Formats: sequence, structure tokens, C-alpha cells
Amino acid sequence: MMKSIRGRLVIVTVALTIFAVALVVKLFFIQVISADYYQSLAERQQVASQELSPRRGEVYVHDGDSTITVATTRSGWLLYADARKIEDAEETYGRLSMELNKVLLHIDKERFFAIAQKRDDPFEILIPRIEDDVAAEMDVKEIPGIGLLSREWRYYPLGEFASHVIGFFGFGSDGKEAGQYGIERFYDNELQGKRGIQEGIASSGGTFLNIGKSIFLPPREGDDITLTIEYEVQQMLERAMDDVVQKFSPETAGGVIIDPKTGKILAMAARSNFNPNAYAGADIASFLNPLVSSIYELGSIFKPLTVAAALDAGVVTPETEYVDYGFIEIDGAKISNYDGKARGRTNIQGVLNESLNTGAVFVGQQIGKEKFLDYFERYGFDTKTDIDLPFETVGDISNLETNRDIEYAAASFGQGIAVTPIEFVRAASALANGGYLVTPHIIEGAEEDLRPPKQILSAEASHTISRMLTTVVDKALLGGGQGPEHYSVAAKTGTAQVANIGARGYSGRFLHSFFGYAPSFDPEFLIFLFTQDPKGVQYASHSLGPAFLDLTSSLLYYYEVPPDR
Repeated sequence: MMKSIRGRLVIVTVALTIFAVALVVKLFFIQVISADYYQSLAERQQVASQELSPRRGEVYVHDGDSTITVATTRSGWLLYADARKIEDAEETYGRLSMELNKVLLHIDKERFFAIAQKRDDPFEILIPRIEDDVAAEMDVKEIPGIGLLSREWRYYPLGEFASHVIGFFGFGSDGKEAGQYGIERFYDNELQGKRGIQEGIASSGGTFLNIGKSIFLPPREGDDITLTIEYEVQQMLERAMDDVVQKFSPETAGGVIIDPKTGKILAMAARSNFNPNAYAGADIASFLNPLVSSIYELGSIFKPLTVAAALDAGVVTPETEYVDYGFIEIDGAKISNYDGKARGRTNIQGVLNESLNTGAVFVGQQIGKEKFLDYFERYGFDTKTDIDLPFETVGDISNLETNRDIEYAAASFGQGIAVTPIEFVRAASALANGGYLVTPHIIEGAEEDLRPPKQILSAEASHTISRMLTTVVDKALLGGGQGPEHYSVAAKTGTAQVANIGARGYSGRFLHSFFGYAPSFDPEFLIFLFTQDPKGVQYASHSLGPAFLDLTSSLLYYYEVPPDR
């Protein structure tokens, strides 16, 4: 028996000795041979990283010698619910409502109960934006399942002001926050900056500890941007658009005020518009900027472009005469003047004064189809302007590729071809600035990145058409003599039929357009206005003429332009 016990003890002792030796060897291997490896592994298990979000850049507009902020970032809080911790929804809602009533906030009871029933949902936003001072008045810490979380959001201090230019920052179709529409989208990369990163030692709970080795790459804050928009000028244009909408209830309306010499957009507005602070409740159709993204047949405001091309080509002068019979037949189609009346022998100045379709056709015929197409391509109606706004589309002058006489006849007075308003503004600027095609732009300081102006008309043609359009204002617009005293103003109206959608021919609706500039021979600004399907008014001279004249007088005063008469 004793021998058996001693034998077992020997076996156990040997086993323990072997285990001890193995343990020593293992520890030696870990602590000495593989020390670097396990130290690195331990550090990697403690290292944590987090992204550092940059602050989005500010957006400004001019206000005289200073600027006004139109897009900024605010800090505050969001109120959220963790449904996993809500045991009694009725009691929780009651306690929460008491706190919200203190600061005049409210949560729909039905919505709250729907959220509370999502038992596995740790995070549902109840109120997305609460200002710091408001949050300070609330005490929700003791309400189970309710919490406040700090956050930042984009804020637009002037609300609907220039909303089609500015756009908004919000959630896209991919569920991610980014610039949507306007310059918020076009300059999203510049505004958003670049994320930074912080790596370092973290506690078991994930808290960064200010010890040991760390890596810190700071974020690059977003660039601030100053628009070419001038606050007072934008306000003038928006008031004018609101007045047109109130009086005539159109389907849409819009306007652009540009410096025709440089291409700087001084104001741009469209109706309907939207509040970027509450974009979630807006009609998505109102987000698109019709001045850049929609094409229209603009009608008789094309007649000065046709006449300017003929002047440049040397085929007519203001005194060139033709016989007006009130209508003309081409390719089996009848083209009439707006009133169907004949004027007999009249000159090209008379064509513009009385907006004669037959006269525009005559002028186009003197140019010839090949040169006519060349001039319309010079005006840029088959190319984008490259304005720094998103979703720009290009005009459609493809009807001229058919080489049919009727298409060229219609195009001479702005029918059968469709362009964006900003394309027209670019072309019209060449009439005002000595014949140069400029690039419209919305960001201050962008000039060095723009294409250099290209001369498409002679200075003489530009001067002559300006003189002819000045005569239109002096003698014909609203009976003549309605322009501001002691100033020359060049302008032309347009009233166009609106094409049927999805079918040939034209509807019974009309589009009114108007453009002009002042002073006529050294313009500070060019104004373009349009409205589609205005009610209770027949001609653009009556729907848009008063708005144009009021804007012109206000701008001459605002820019302190000395009289030229």
C-alpha cells in the first residue's frame, strides 16, 4: 500500500515539475522573446479613434461696404427617446409635456406613443432642434427614456431670402446630409471642409485618456463664401416678384439682375420659393431654380437679338424698310403680327417699337439661314453658361437643324426654340456691353477662373441696338415717355405662346418676358423678368413693365448713377 502511495506522489511531483518548467518557459517567451509583439497587441486593443467634424463654412451677401450672413451653423440640442427605457408611456408623456410646455414646445401624443411602442429602438428624434437657452429651461434628466443630445445644424437667418440661389443643407435620397440645391450643393466640398481624426488611448468605456501616445489631425474648417448677390438689390427683386404674383397669380415667375460687363449676378429670384429652415415641409418642385434649370420659348425679347445680328452682318440698318401686310405665309403656315394689323411701309426701328413678327421674319431672311444659325450659336443658346449653380440645363435650338424656312422664321421672334433664362441673360448682356459674351457667376472672386469674355458682336452693332431699344422706351413702351427722367433706358417686352406639353402646337397660355438695361450706353445693370400664365393681363408691357420701370428707378438711385441726359 505504501509503495503505491509513494509511486503516486512521485508521479504528481514529476507532473508539477514539468508544468512549472513549461510555465516558466512560456512566461520567458511572452515577456522576453515576444515582448514587443504583445506590447503592440495590448496597445492596439486600447487605441481608439474618432472623426472630428469640421464646421461648415458661412455664406455671405453684400450689404453696401459690409456683408450679411445668409447661411451659418448653429449649436444646440435635440430631444430624443430611448423606447427600451420607457416603461409607462402615459406617465412619460405627461412628465415630458409639462417640461415642454414651459418653453412653448409640443410633441404630438399619437406620434410619441408610436415611438414608445418600438421596444427595441434605442434612438428616435422627438424634436430635432432646440436652442441652448431653451434647453436650459428644460429638466428631462429624471424622465426615463428621454434625453438631450448636443448637435449642430445649418441655419438661414433670412429665411426665404434668395432661396433658389442658396439652396439648403439637409438629407439627400441616400440618407446622408449634404448640400442640396443652390450654392450649398454646388460648393458643397468647399463649404464642408475636411474631417480630422484623433487616435489615442481609451478606457474600457471608450473615453479618451490624455496619456501616452496619441495622434491628432485637426479638421480643416469649411471655406466661407461671399456671393455676388447684393442684399438691397435682391430685396428689390423679390418684392417685385411678390407684387407680380399677387396681382396676376401666374404659374411661375422669376427675375435676374446682372452686371452685363462682368457677369456678376446681383440678384436672382423665382416664385414659388421656399424656406430652407423648413425644407422638409416644402413642395419639392419649388427647390428647382427655373432661371437655370428650365427652358422656355421667350418670344419677342428675341427680336433685338435678331436685329443685332443683322446689324453686325451689315444686312440692315435702323432705317431699312420693308412692306408689312400684317401677316406672312411660309411653308403653308401663317405668321401674323400680335394684332393681325398691317403697317404698310415701315423700317426696322418700327419693327422693335411695335414688336412686329413679320418684321423680325424679314430681318432673319436678310441674314440668311446659315449666318442666322451661326449668330444664335454665338449667343450661346446651344451651350450651358457654366454659372456656378447646380442642375443647369442647355437650350434647345434643334429646330434650326431642320433647315426649314418656317423654323427660322419662328426663331426670329423667339418661338420654336427654347432657352434657359440665364442663357438669354448672357446673350442680352452682349447687346449692352459692347458685344461681349460674359460668364454669369454667383460667387465673389471667381473672375480669375472664368472664361475670358468673347466678342460676338461688333461694338458698333451693340451701340446701335442699344440706341434702338432706347427709342422703344422713349416712344413706345406703355405709350412712351415712361422711363426715369434724365436717364436713358434700353428695353424690350415679349409675349410668347406656351407650347403644348407632349403634343404639337401651342396652348392658350402665354409667357410674358421683359429685359432692359440702364444707362443705355454705359449700363450698371441689366434686368430680366418673366412670368408664365399670368391671369387677367394680355401683354408683358402691362404685367412686367411697371415692375421693370420701378426696379430701374430704384437701382439708378441705389447705385448713385449720374444722369446721362
